[in-house]
Amino acid sequence: VALLIYLLAPEVLRRNRYTVKADVYSFGVVLWEMITREEPFKGMPPFQVILLVGTQVNFYRKFMAKKGNACRSRTDNKFC
Repeated sequence: VALLIYLLAPEVLRRNRYTVKADVYSFGVVLWEMITREEPFKGMPPFQVILLVGTQVNFYRKFMAKKGNACRSRTDNKFC
């Protein structure tokens, strides 16, 4: 079983103390995958994902929001 780095919350990647909010974060990523039908950070090596999520949290949130909006803005009659 491969570890899916992109499912880990930033505090988990930084090895900080974390709460159940980290599970909520991971669940949110899974929901995002289901809605967009895309893998987050597709094509990025794991170390790059760790740097992006673990050190640049605000950039990551903007990145995810941008990708989600791109999916919803399609004009063909499909959701994604």
